Formats: sequence, C-alpha cells, structure tokens
Amino acid sequence: MEYSFTEVYVEPCAGADLSAMVREMCALSKKIELPVITKFNGHEITVTPDTDVSSAINAYFLAKSKKRRKKRK
Repeated sequence: MEYSFTEVYVEPCAGADLSAMVREMCALSKKIELPVITKFNGHEITVTPDTDVSSAINAYFLAKSKKRRKKRK
C-alpha cells in the first residue's frame, strides 16, 4: 500500500519558543519537501521549503494584533 501526503501537521510543546519552532519547521519542510503546519496560541502557521523565518514570525504577530483589534471593537 502506498501513501501520499500533501502536508504535515506538528504540535508544539508547551512553552515552545516561536522563533526556534519556526526555524525547526523550515528545516523539516526542506527535508521532506512538504508544507509544515502548526497552531501556536490559536494562530495557524504554515511553513514551506522557501519560507523566510523572519517573514513567518512577522506574519504571526500581525495576525495576532489584528485579532486583538477585532476583540476591542
């Protein structure tokens, strides 16, 4: 039986460091040549082999700040 995967989901450990986790996800994505997806504090982060770590972290904080602004209204 042959299996085909299109993406991989990972679950971070409690207290995981965001930047270290994204770097590890990028390394895994490059190795397996598939997108790696996780949920971190309620926000989904998707990393592909060509994702820039800084851009992924900035996108996470941007999404988090937008969610906070919506709650205030």
